[in-house]
Amino acid sequence: MDLSRHFTLAELTFSRTAAAEKIDNMRGDADRARLEALCTLVLDPLRDAVGAAIKVTSGYRGPVLNRRIGGEQKSQHLQGKAADIQPTTMTPLELFKTVVRLALPFDQVIYEARSATSKWVHVSHNPGANRGEILLARFGADGKVTYPRITAQQALEMTEPVT
Repeated sequence: MDLSRHFTLAELTFSRTAAAEKIDNMRGDADRARLEALCTLVLDPLRDAVGAAIKVTSGYRGPVLNRRIGGEQKSQHLQGKAADIQPTTMTPLELFKTVVRLALPFDQVIYEARSATSKWVHVSHNPGANRGEILLARFGADGKVTYPRITAQQALEMTEPVT
């Protein structure tokens, strides 16, 4: 079932963990409507601007799945408002900058780089209450994550560290 021109309900609800552990990751009509809004208003315009596929690595998460993977208790994924995405033709940082540059109607956009090989962009849409927050995930040695807010200018000036 299509949620929008470029994204399906299956893409936004699939989880390897849920499939492997037979966790029911079903969603209600309200969650589906929020997923449609996220896809139509944020992900489709982003996909059009990028001109290539965008991989959804985590979309909707039911409560059991969210607890199993250690997700935040108040995660927007639980309500169908968020997706973690990765580009297929550019770096995650460039995708992050593209979201900011396009001024899409996002609630939050977060650049998350856990390691040199584990990077993604979290983007959410909160119908009628978008805050437009631009955040940078900071992964501590203790396993805790903080999310300092940055400006659009700071986001657009970011570079990948040279290794």
